[in-house]
Amino acid sequence: MTNAQKFLELFNHLDDLLREYYNDFDRSRSLIARYAGQLEKSNNKIMQERGRLLNEIRVFRNSLIHEFDMNRDGLFEVSGKAIETLRREIEYLDKPSRASDIMTKSQNIVSLNRHSLISEAIRVMVEKGFLHLPILEDGHLIGVFSPNALFLYLAEEKHIEGRVIDLKMDDLMDYVPIKKHISEFYEFASRKDITSDINDMFASYSKIGKRLALVFVTENGEEDEYILGLISASDLLKNC
Repeated sequence: MTNAQKFLELFNHLDDLLREYYNDFDRSRSLIARYAGQLEKSNNKIMQERGRLLNEIRVFRNSLIHEFDMNRDGLFEVSGKAIETLRREIEYLDKPSRASDIMTKSQNIVSLNRHSLISEAIRVMVEKGFLHLPILEDGHLIGVFSPNALFLYLAEEKHIEGRVIDLKMDDLMDYVPIKKHISEFYEFASRKDITSDINDMFASYSKIGKRLALVFVTENGEEDEYILGLISASDLLKNC
């Protein structure tokens, strides 16, 4: 089988998968243009590039099929990159990655507890480059320590005795629950949710000028469940 034949076979396979994905079986049009357009509108640069490449592939395929036989005289050859791009997109749709595949698993989460000192939390943030540290109790989320939570505490507390860095997370429990954060947001997802849905979650916040800091993963996506892992924007970038 020539590269051109492989290319057309993979293109048609991707189109068939997209018909199931969109539940649209009108064969008078290809759904790859719709899919590529959605990828290009993403806030994720890697997904944007995927969309751009698919659009180029779509235009080339249309020329190959509808305008003239580009390989009639063997003047043109389909590149290996085009074939690999189609194979990768087919894998995304046929075997989509899920939250459990890309999350930082619970055993690897850098977390705090009620007795953790602010000084220790700040040290970890500086060393690890983290801005959000979950506070866990028996594997359940009770809050998130972040610079914004600390600043809100300092702004609202009128009388602070001793050094702030000697305080414990327990002293900040009016400020660290996720619903108390005023400029950063947190969501929950099921471990079975597909990665594209998680990406859409981040994108929806960005479109309204808000920042989704972390997505916590549980069995069913419920806030009161055991934390199985967490997903940050960087986790998505690493797995695109």
